[in-house]
Amino acid sequence: LTRDGAVAEQVRKTIAALSGRGFTRGCRIVPLHGELPPDQQDAAVAPSAERKIIVSTNVAETSLTIEGVRGVVDAGLARVAAYDPRRGINTLTVQKISRASAEQRAGRAGRLGPGVCIRLWPERDHPHRAECEVPEIARLDLSEALLALKVVVPDGELQWFERPSEGALARATRLLADLGALDHAGAVTDIGRQMAGFPLHPRFSRMLIAAAAHGCVEEAAICAAIAQGREILLATKDKATRKNEDFWEAADISEFQALIRAFDRAHDLRFETESCSRLGIHALASREAARSVEQFVRLAERVARPARLHQTEGPGASDDAPDLSVSLAKTILAGFSDHVGCETSPGSRVYNLTGGTRGHLEKDAHIRPPRLLVASEITEIQGKALQVKLNLVTRIEEAWLREMYPEDFTTGNRAFYDSINRRVVNVEETRFRDLILASKERGEPEEAVAAPLLAEEVIAGRLKLNLWNERAEQWITRLNCLAKWMPELELPPITQTDRRTIIEQVCLGSFAYRQIKDKEVFPALHDWLSPMQRDLLERFAPERIALRNGKSAKVTYEEKAPPSVSVVLQQLYDVTENRRIAEGRVTLTVHLLSPAQRPIQTTSDLGRFWKEGYPAVKTQLKGRYPKHEWR
Repeated sequence: LTRDGAVAEQVRKTIAALSGRGFTRGCRIVPLHGELPPDQQDAAVAPSAERKIIVSTNVAETSLTIEGVRGVVDAGLARVAAYDPRRGINTLTVQKISRASAEQRAGRAGRLGPGVCIRLWPERDHPHRAECEVPEIARLDLSEALLALKVVVPDGELQWFERPSEGALARATRLLADLGALDHAGAVTDIGRQMAGFPLHPRFSRMLIAAAAHGCVEEAAICAAIAQGREILLATKDKATRKNEDFWEAADISEFQALIRAFDRAHDLRFETESCSRLGIHALASREAARSVEQFVRLAERVARPARLHQTEGPGASDDAPDLSVSLAKTILAGFSDHVGCETSPGSRVYNLTGGTRGHLEKDAHIRPPRLLVASEITEIQGKALQVKLNLVTRIEEAWLREMYPEDFTTGNRAFYDSINRRVVNVEETRFRDLILASKERGEPEEAVAAPLLAEEVIAGRLKLNLWNERAEQWITRLNCLAKWMPELELPPITQTDRRTIIEQVCLGSFAYRQIKDKEVFPALHDWLSPMQRDLLERFAPERIALRNGKSAKVTYEEKAPPSVSVVLQQLYDVTENRRIAEGRVTLTVHLLSPAQRPIQTTSDLGRFWKEGYPAVKTQLKGRYPKHEWR
């Protein structure tokens, strides 16, 4: 179903506003929209000696030629069908038309002669509109079309004229599987074939089938109409942020129950605007919903005879009322099983949802926060942080999930890192699809499972290995540099992936941070190389080099710069050549230091320094350090 009724209502309201105006005197005002019978549509476009004002939807935007039209007044708007992520269905929203659509509309004026088009938006706004409309296949939920195609072509690969995005196809396939229309192999199930017989979005066809089984078709039809339409309750004057509460009852398990009562009241009032408004009911939205309800109920008669179950006599009208609310709740669950949520903690109002997101139940929700719920509307609000709000919620029970979706329950063990206690724990979890419903700690995890989880925390910087210090980093850099300088040695360099593997080795056998924070890391580093390879590393890329005075200097290795040593100038008297490593292939850069260990100069040619640079250095520093030798 589309909400063409809302479009037709706008056309009727426009005609009513035009009627009786002076400028329409002598003109016949006629409607043109898709809901009209063919003969009335033909009459609207047929040539006439009488002047006509045609109030039309964008059906007139097509290549249709209407003789005699000399003027077009374009509002610049259209109701566009697009996927609504809040409701998980296609819905109609009012949007600005594109420049291409505006040209098409203007083309209706004077198609057979001179004409004029008046656009009801600023001229400066026009260039900023989209160049053309986004194709439906790129903006609609494809689940209804995909189900129909899979019924017709059960085994063959679908050949798309214009293939939709993989994301849209995956979303549609996942929804159909969640609704039970497809099995795990992607084949259409018996209930899927039944759903395909309804000209409805799969959510609503699944709801009607479930409603027939539970004996609450009319209630389900009302819920489906409300879920796809505008809100039927207005904000009250004294509590602008809350909906009218006259229809809420303490025992309700679904927010739909109050909306059904409000809809019934509007129906009894024949959707009269003023009477509905006094009760906080949106009359037009209720009237639009009523049209959808009638269509839903007629379609449901294919499955079973509808039964009127909800109470109109107020609380306590029937002893079995709770059973009726349970039937309705199960029906809603059948259509929105992919919107199930489980509270993170009792009373938190924060719920983990299927699909891996997390949502919040507002304080003005009119049911007590349950452990498990299904949300018919999920709203994402982007501010400083993304907020996910749950609306039109219904309390459900785990037993219902097990009854309706036994194959979607799994129980198994999972290890995860507990950031509060800084340890890896092993839990036994019960899941509905990917949603955790219950979790209980079950002893220590396996060592091979715990080590990668601890390593991930270390790599992310949330945990620190105290002994993974500069010396360890230098050992890795030495190895990587030598592997590059002397490839014939076939030494294995350490990549980022290898670094993760080594850290996992450090963590192996541990389950908590206290066990690894001061753990020695060099055994794991050394195990990366064989004893022979470690000897080659020490020989060709030594950690320290000997000086002439019997002392040694530490070599600093860098991936993108030559290795270097920092040495006090006096310790290099009589040394005229820079030391070389890696079998003489790499020259060590020397950072010369003053007697106070402060940098003086950097050189890769000591012979040249003594000839050209030393005299100036000696003049500058001899007076500052008179007790030291200055040759």
